[in-house]
Amino acid sequence: MKHVVKYLVILLIIAAIPTNLCFATDYSNDKLSWEEFYPEPYEYPDDVGGMYFDSATGKEYYLVINPTPERLEELRTILSGTGNQVGNMYFDPMNLPENIDELRAQYAESINFTTPCKYSFNELMRVNYEIYLLMGPDSSIYGAGLGWDSSDGVLTGFGETGKELRVVVSVNENEVARYTAEFAERFGDMVIVKAGSPGYPTSYSDDMGSSNADADNAIEGNSDKTGLSGIMLWPLIIAGIGLLIALSVIIWLQTRQKAHRSEAEVE
Repeated sequence: MKHVVKYLVILLIIAAIPTNLCFATDYSNDKLSWEEFYPEPYEYPDDVGGMYFDSATGKEYYLVINPTPERLEELRTILSGTGNQVGNMYFDPMNLPENIDELRAQYAESINFTTPCKYSFNELMRVNYEIYLLMGPDSSIYGAGLGWDSSDGVLTGFGETGKELRVVVSVNENEVARYTAEFAERFGDMVIVKAGSPGYPTSYSDDMGSSNADADNAIEGNSDKTGLSGIMLWPLIIAGIGLLIALSVIIWLQTRQKAHRSEAEVE
């Protein structure tokens, strides 16, 4: 039995290592650079405020800041993509569709616009990044992302058209008033502050500027660095596997010892 205990202790220590590393991670020192946070291929033109999908019409709409008719036609070409891009889709450069130019032309014809729009998507992403830098293990900010508000279970846009995006920030419920005032002074009405919980920020759409008019399709933003995020789940899974192995070894050793005892008694 002493050997069993020894093996158990060793295996438990091994299994606990990933878990300890997981909870010791300091995410405040693990920040993405601006280029990593918002890669250049995903940038919109500076007069585009993002894109949303309206389930009522089944169409995509791009928000545009005070455009002229000529500029809208230019945007059709720009937003339809170049190279391996067709709209918001990116194909494998080594396996492009033969009719990619035709697909791009079809996408350009399908583009719809919503105006006016107050802020560009790039501006909002920059604000989102600044808030992301404030987040950490001891922060009262739980998540941030671009999209619409869905506090009442129904997605609601912003601005004059009711379709504009904003930076929706999830914070500790006791800090809502403080952050609302602080961000209003710093960013104006670009930021909407909502009460949330660690690991469960308030819901908003965050799909590189797309917002769906169906609340069931709202997703949480990718700036959440608290709670059991993806980077933390793997160590926990490994630890769990380690514990299962430990239990299996214990059962095997105990069975083996009983077998030896039975053999000795027979002899």
